[in-house]
Amino acid sequence: MSDSLYLSKSIDDKKRFFGRRCSKSLSPLQKSLYNQAKENIFFECKEPFDPALVFPRLFSKIIIEVGFGDGIHLIHQAKTFQDTGFIGIDAYINGVSKLVKSIYDNRLDNIRISDEDALVILNQIPDNSLDGLYLLYPDPWPKNRHRHRRFIQRDTAQTIERILKRGGFFKFASDIPEYCDWVIANIFNSTQIVINAQTHYTTAFDNWIQTKYERKAITEGRSAGYYHFIKT
Repeated sequence: MSDSLYLSKSIDDKKRFFGRRCSKSLSPLQKSLYNQAKENIFFECKEPFDPALVFPRLFSKIIIEVGFGDGIHLIHQAKTFQDTGFIGIDAYINGVSKLVKSIYDNRLDNIRISDEDALVILNQIPDNSLDGLYLLYPDPWPKNRHRHRRFIQRDTAQTIERILKRGGFFKFASDIPEYCDWVIANIFNSTQIVINAQTHYTTAFDNWIQTKYERKAITEGRSAGYYHFIKT
């Protein structure tokens, strides 16, 4: 079975904010779990799209993580807050396959996932629908010619503001200071979202678990910045 079967044809390579879709072939077990997950863990984004309806039961809160990597943070949050529905969106199928296995291993029913383009999904979410959104260690696209591929731009900042409920959060973390400045500038210049004055950018979020990329950054001598924004 070719891994190309798992790659969405709806994603525009010229506009996408992520890099490669797949680094190595999935094992037979990974492919089997992936196919199984397509039936009961993945969701299809149809317009109009209500994120609360992708779950088998109702949840008091709905939170999205864009670009969940190997899924360690998403799994930790879902295990800690089992009354919250978590939606993970990531186009990298090797990472998605790891998350799928963790969901089954932990028997979690409060995670739903997609390997589609996150920007397409966010644009279809109705106003004031989410309690929070995480963007942790995204690709900073450091070269000037690639900056248009950064996830946070003026329009995506405005989309995040639109889909968050009042009091909802946007939590961003990165070990690249220039990208942190970029995100802050786009949030402040494009939206009414504000920094949570009770937090500090050098302090990790509550109920935090280190991600693979954070551990790599620390090993290489870089410190992380944690930014907690709130829709007022």
